[in-house]
This record gives sequence, structure tokens and C-alpha cells, in this order.
Amino acid sequence: ARQVVQQLRAASRINRNNRIAALLADIETVNAVTPWVVEINLTRPRLDFLQLLATPDLAIFIEGAGLGPYEIADGYEMDDEMLLLAPRREPPDEVDGEIVELPPIAPSETIELRFRAAATAIARFDAELADIVLGGNWTTLAFAEAINPNSNELQIDPVDGLYGIAIVEQTGFLETPQNREVLSLAIDRGQLAGYFGADRAEARLTIVPADVDGLLDPVGPPWVNSTIALRRAFARQAVASWTAENGDIEPLRIALPDGPGSRIVFAVLRTNWAAVGIPVERVAWTDDADLRLIDRVAATESATWYLEQFRCNRSLPCSDDYADLLDQIDEVESDRVRSILIGEAATELQRLTPYIPLLRPIRWSLVSPRISGFTPNRFGSHPLDTLGAPPR
Repeated sequence: ARQVVQQLRAASRINRNNRIAALLADIETVNAVTPWVVEINLTRPRLDFLQLLATPDLAIFIEGAGLGPYEIADGYEMDDEMLLLAPRREPPDEVDGEIVELPPIAPSETIELRFRAAATAIARFDAELADIVLGGNWTTLAFAEAINPNSNELQIDPVDGLYGIAIVEQTGFLETPQNREVLSLAIDRGQLAGYFGADRAEARLTIVPADVDGLLDPVGPPWVNSTIALRRAFARQAVASWTAENGDIEPLRIALPDGPGSRIVFAVLRTNWAAVGIPVERVAWTDDADLRLIDRVAATESATWYLEQFRCNRSLPCSDDYADLLDQIDEVESDRVRSILIGEAATELQRLTPYIPLLRPIRWSLVSPRISGFTPNRFGSHPLDTLGAPPR
């Protein structure tokens, strides 16, 4: 328990590279009360706290090994392509002079994990050389569809989170919130969703979704009910006014990861923005860029998760007002006041436009009929010990 406490305290320290710390701000104290019991006191109720503790960012490692139900099989050398896992068996431990028998680990079969490029993994599944493919997203959905899987094999998780374009450069045309909003309102999200499949993709206009916990009323852009034709007419006029005063817009560099999904996204953005006079070019994922795609599943169902992604230390457009609102949210004790502040912060975030929402994130898996226990869920989480398959 002491080692777990040390790791939780370390995870709570805010720094630039720690994306989970701000979500743990409600931890008041964390202590080891027995060798096997950790006590965590919160400053206020958090309905999503257990879900937060289950995120991969908070995986607990003791002496280099995890606490999960599997371990690397005896005598197996791990490599970059394959990993053989066996059920973990803990020896009896001695605590205060008494032998403590740990409960048996549930899984009884070994699992062979192979780390493959998406196309290779899907081909192995199609050839019945693999029982399940996990970790699919929007970039590789087209590969999965190419083998014509039935509806029971291609499983889509109803995840939520961020899928859109982050504004990583704030000069030239991207300097003002008004111009960043022009980029957003010119996009036909229905067209983009159609390419991925209307039953699998959901257009998003707001940064903070309407159905999250802690947000009293939806916070959307003022043009949410306008037609795409009216929006683009406004965008063309705004671009013409800006270029008349500042000169031509330099092509905006957008960084997208590899994969057929990225080609779809870039084609839609390029044609949509060209229609209002904004040029764009695609650059490699590792290159300097003005715009960069974000694809992130929410760790909890709370509105604060979305707000935390845009704190002012993230090198995205921000404001003192937004930073102050986040500080107040962290400190307030009244749930009613907290909800009001969350709404104000979401409104300020929408005004700043540090990020252009496109769709709800997409997460898919290929699941053989041999696999039992697979359940699509909001977090795209499929622990291996919950899956079962008869021996081959």
C-alpha cells in the first residue's frame, strides 16, 4: 500500500507532461492505513473517481511489474512483435508474522498478443489466425470494412471525448478567436460523418458535449442552427475582409497521422476551407504545423475532463479569464455554484476556439464468435481477463 500511495502522490503533481494530475486535484489526502489498504480522502464528492482510478495513466507498478491478472509467461522473452501472457500466481505473503493467502486470479488460459500494423492484424483475423483485434480507430476503419465483416464481428465502442483540430499556431489568420471560428463554421461535419458511416460517426459542434456530468445547459456556437450555405457566405465575407487588410492567407499546415482515415479528413477540410478562400496543406505528423488533429477518449464522464484538456499550459489559445474559472472550479464547494462555473468556463472555451470539434471519436474492434465477454462501452476498455475463448 505504501508504494501505491507514493505513485498516486506522484501522479497528482502537476507538470507540463502530466495530463492526469489536474483531474486528481480533489484528492485531499492519500495514506496507507494497513499494508493492503489505501485510504483516499476527497475534498468533495466525485462520482467519476473510481473510473478515473481505472485509467491506464494510473496503472500501478510494483518493482517493475503490474498488479493485473496476467504476467509474462515463464521462460518467454518479450520482443517487439509478440507477447505471451499467463495468469499471474502470487505466492503467499507474510504480513505482521501471519501468512496471507491472496485470492486466486480468475483467468486460466494463456494469451498470445501480437503487435501488428492494422492491415496485417485485420488480414490475420480474416484468415482466422487471430480471435480479436483491439485498438482500432478512425484512421484504420476502412481496412476493417474491406474484409466485409458481419455486424457481430465489427464492434464499435460508443466512446466520447475529443476528435477535432487543435490550433497549435496563433499567428497570422489564426491569431484571433473570430478567425478560428471562421474555420470551424465553414466545415460540413455531416459530409465528414457520411464518409465514415452515419451509424458510426456523429458530428460535433461543441467542445464540451451536452450530455456530460456537471454541465447544466449545452454550450454551443451562435451559428449552431444556421445552414452550411449561410455559414459559408459569412466565412467568405470574413476571409475577404481579412485578406483585403492583411494580404493573402499563407496555406495552413495541418498535421494528420498516417492512414486512409486521414486522407478522408484532409480531403473534406481542404475542399470545405477552399470554398471560403482558406488554403491548407497537409504535413507529416512529426513536422511543424499550424493545426494538429486530436483524437482522445474521455477518461471520465465529467465536463471537467474536457475543460482540463485546454488549461493554459497546453500551448493552445487561452485566456486569463479561462484560467481563473478553472481555479474557481477546483476550489468551490457548492455543487450548484460549481455547475454555474463549469458553464461559464465552457462558454469561454467555445469563444476562444483553441480546438475545432469535428466528430465523436471512433473506436472499433474485430471480435470472433469464439470470443465471449466482449462488451462495447463508453471508454473503449476491454480488459483481457474479461474476455474468454475456448481452447483451439
